[in-house]
Amino acid sequence: MSTSLADRWERAAPDPDPVRDLGYEIAEWDERWVSYRSGERLVLVPTDEDEFERDAYIVADARAVCDPIKRA
Repeated sequence: MSTSLADRWERAAPDPDPVRDLGYEIAEWDERWVSYRSGERLVLVPTDEDEFERDAYIVADARAVCDPIKRA
């Protein structure tokens, strides 16, 4: 019998391991700052071109991005 996603989340540890507990795959990403008509955007794409798909990227407004080292 297959367990539902809700059941798996319910049993997950409060601070789950992304790979072991959640089944995520770790990937390398490249970042590129792109000028856009309303400002800068950060675009993250997989380093390995074979892993790139139409929906396999992240776009963030510059105001939503911070350097955690500088914020510490």
